[in-house]
Amino acid sequence: LTCNNLMASLDLATADEAQKTFYGAGLAFRASTYLDMARVYEFLPNDGTSSVNLNGNDVAGLTVPIVTEKTTEAESRNNPRVTRHQMFEFIIGDLDQAEQLIASGVQTSDGWHNIPDLAVVYGLKARTYMWVEDYPKAAEYARKAIDSGKYAPMTREEWLSTTDGFNNSRLGRSWMWCAKTMKEDACVQSGILNWTAWASNEAQYGYAAAGPYNMISVALYNKMSDRDFRKLSYKAPEGSALAGQEPVIDAAFAATLPAYSSFKFRPGAGNIDDYNVGSATCLPLMRIEEMYYILAEAQAMSGSLAQGKSTLETFVKTYRDPAYVCAASTPAEVQEEVFQQKRVELWGEGLMYYDYMRLHKGIDRTRAHAPYVYTFHIPAGAKNLIYCLPDT
Repeated sequence: LTCNNLMASLDLATADEAQKTFYGAGLAFRASTYLDMARVYEFLPNDGTSSVNLNGNDVAGLTVPIVTEKTTEAESRNNPRVTRHQMFEFIIGDLDQAEQLIASGVQTSDGWHNIPDLAVVYGLKARTYMWVEDYPKAAEYARKAIDSGKYAPMTREEWLSTTDGFNNSRLGRSWMWCAKTMKEDACVQSGILNWTAWASNEAQYGYAAAGPYNMISVALYNKMSDRDFRKLSYKAPEGSALAGQEPVIDAAFAATLPAYSSFKFRPGAGNIDDYNVGSATCLPLMRIEEMYYILAEAQAMSGSLAQGKSTLETFVKTYRDPAYVCAASTPAEVQEEVFQQKRVELWGEGLMYYDYMRLHKGIDRTRAHAPYVYTFHIPAGAKNLIYCLPDT
């Protein structure tokens, strides 16, 4: 609605260059929102539930209704869900226009990266083309985002920073796009109803620190090499090679956390006591690392197996684990290795569910530390992955 209101308030025929750039940013926001909704609500083939609903309508492949700044009330009263193809065309149309407007516009960023720039539009196109499995186009736009030259993968020091780690979009050059909160925002002033309170085990005023804690699964933790500094984002089991090497803010409090607890998302400035500081943070919406993974998978799946494998191996060796070797020998094996690397890279950032759906994978949480009644193992193709809309 905010995006639609923005676009309804501007006439491109008379808008100045700054207004056109903001219009383009609004289009990018709207496209991203529709892409997320479409991927969550699309009815996919499964082994347990018919796509014909109780009213006799076949909802296979349907996403969500489209509402723009031009949609009237009468149209809204009869506005059915659109197909995947219709939604794809709508999203790409928004992004094509956003690309044109932002490319020819003026710089609007204040340095926080909370307004989409041209590289973000490229990244959103890469995500969208991956959704419909147009791998050549996905590779093209992931490469454009990388080749913009504005962004670079996080370093070890940036990733493991106890003051700015995964809370500050101005740290380094990795973050392409973020959501930013300030101490005056209502969610921060609530003390606990905010990202940091939920995501950071070290923010002692928040939900996470009270338990149940945010923890990586044993299975995924064990997939990581001890050489990979990303493994230091989680509390190592007692007696293991990395135990005690994890950078923490408060050693006494960290000692009370169970093994596998996350240290990835730090409270602002490393402040574990004052939510006015600790929760006035940024949370990542897009990082340049994702583009390298998209590029590698898209290359391998579009006929360039060696190139895709090389892209993945070079990235991980250069930026994460210097001894990494990709042993994949088929496109499907490269795709699987990219998927596993993304699980490590993007843990907790809210992106991997879309890959589970896109690749028709099951989700196994049997070693994820949750109490038994909250633990699930959903096999690939199961009806449980359908997002239900309750009547009450």
